[in-house]
Amino acid sequence: MCEDEHGIESFDGIGRRALFVTGAAAALTLGSVTFASGSDAADRTETRTVSGTLPTGSPDFVYLPLEIPRGVREIHVAYTYEKPSVPAGTAGNALDIGLFDERGTALGGEGFRGWSGGARTEFFVRADDATPGYIPGRIHSGTWHIALGPYTVAPQGLPYEVTITLTYGEQAATPAPTYPPSRAKGRGRAWYRGDCHLHSWYSDGRRTPAE
Repeated sequence: MCEDEHGIESFDGIGRRALFVTGAAAALTLGSVTFASGSDAADRTETRTVSGTLPTGSPDFVYLPLEIPRGVREIHVAYTYEKPSVPAGTAGNALDIGLFDERGTALGGEGFRGWSGGARTEFFVRADDATPGYIPGRIHSGTWHIALGPYTVAPQGLPYEVTITLTYGEQAATPAPTYPPSRAKGRGRAWYRGDCHLHSWYSDGRRTPAE
């Protein structure tokens, strides 16, 4: 396990909501996290821990590159951050998190592997399974990115710690995706009632889509 300290300069960026709408990127990339060369030893693990402090005015996204070697079958990420007391009416710390694979960090692009916002403190991805909100799929070698989203930062700054654990071994088959129906059976002309805005356990809800 190694400890790396990262800090960033103040940055004035556009809001996160506008980022997703426009595709503009107010972002900063930190130094890369490296691991030993790939191993074929089944179930061998390797862990790195990175810590730092994000100041007020941080960009909407802070990318932490991961140099993933060959032979990895699972990536597990856990993170924590401090939540100091702040005066009434002052925003405290809130840090979101997500993951992109070796295909890049373009918003809405092929490299997107998941986003849990602030709903979870850890997640994993592998070929045959993933934490809800993340996409199962093969783990290819290359530069992956953890996306940190400092939604709000307290005046004291936002100290964080990210722990990445790689598990080596043979990868399982990726299951075919299943999709919910795009239409619901009706009963002809009538009054209907529904909710078009629902949160499932794939974001910050507690229920599955079926529930």
